[in-house]
Amino acid sequence: MTIQKINGIADLFRPMESRFLEFWKELVLAESPSSDKACVDKVGQIAKAFAEELGLSHRTVPFEKAGDGVVIEYNNGSKEAPILLGAHMDTVFEVGEFGENLFRQEGSILYGPGVHDCKSGIVLGIAILYLLKESGYTDRPAKLMLTPDEEGSNTYSGQAGRDFIRREAKGSFCAFNLDGGYEERFIVSRFGILRNNFLIKGVPAHAGVFYDKGRSAIKEAAHKIIALEKESILERMTFNCGTIEGGTVTNVVPEHCKVGIDTRFRDKDAQKEAQEILQRVSDTVFVEDTSCTLESVSFRPCMTETPASLKLAELYVACHKAVTGKDIAITGGSRGGSDASNMAETGLPIIDTVGIIGSLFHTKQEWADSATLLPRAEIITQAIHNLPKSL
Repeated sequence: MTIQKINGIADLFRPMESRFLEFWKELVLAESPSSDKACVDKVGQIAKAFAEELGLSHRTVPFEKAGDGVVIEYNNGSKEAPILLGAHMDTVFEVGEFGENLFRQEGSILYGPGVHDCKSGIVLGIAILYLLKESGYTDRPAKLMLTPDEEGSNTYSGQAGRDFIRREAKGSFCAFNLDGGYEERFIVSRFGILRNNFLIKGVPAHAGVFYDKGRSAIKEAAHKIIALEKESILERMTFNCGTIEGGTVTNVVPEHCKVGIDTRFRDKDAQKEAQEILQRVSDTVFVEDTSCTLESVSFRPCMTETPASLKLAELYVACHKAVTGKDIAITGGSRGGSDASNMAETGLPIIDTVGIIGSLFHTKQEWADSATLLPRAEIITQAIHNLPKSL
């Protein structure tokens, strides 16, 4: 694919580079577990203040239990459908989990909670809007959507959170999701995610005197876990029973047990089959006189590549080559989840994991390379300048 490279993009950014790094550090220091609305809202406030400093506008979408959604906008007067950038404000880490030394830097490598996933995406998104503004881009408006509970598959914002994402996506032209990036590849399709609980009820009894009268909910759970997980097919759907809670004391046959289940599915057919398997295992009684209810917790659809999203991907590849001189691979079938799936469900052309390079996210060794902020911002800015009239 041939593109027309816009000269001088990097020169527009360099005078502001240190300020963007200060902003990045400020975001990391603002710890923001998905479940803590006040903490996530603090991240949103920091982002909105920085947007105002750069002459960008913003709006807030409130949620009762989750942090408020934030949309930062570059309104250039165009009436065309906008470009959508996506990132999230929450992390998997609880407040205090990293101790007092939240942020550290070794050369260009930054460390800290969410430094890559996805505080880097917030920094990158605002950098792109800034570069569009400074380069005089007027073909389409552009906006950065910041979501509050991506790590929890919208557990706290619920259907309203999914509707927020879908609403911003539905009126857009295309989207770049800025989840932490990889050096050699980016993503055009993802597995979907179902979260469920088995709520199992047994018959309590004294574990010594009336052992034979009891019906163990935990024993029933064990049978169900084995029956469910053996249905996993790595390339199509997987079942992971990741948490189990049950019983009271060791000398009582347990009356209750809850099993938390993470299900990943490749496409809609696999989703339907997985739901049928979950229900069948829930309904099957392995221990006499026990019962089970299948409880739905959250849902994230699969992200499927389309001709339009592949065309957008090819444009990104060309711009990546023009900026870095290196090739990058288009990949699919990622088993990780992201808000891109909810965006893609609307039919919006989207590519994912085109963010800043880093790794080891969801661990205390998480890192991001700040030296890749500028090239990644320029790649997407160049791609937006080269967008065709239709995809």
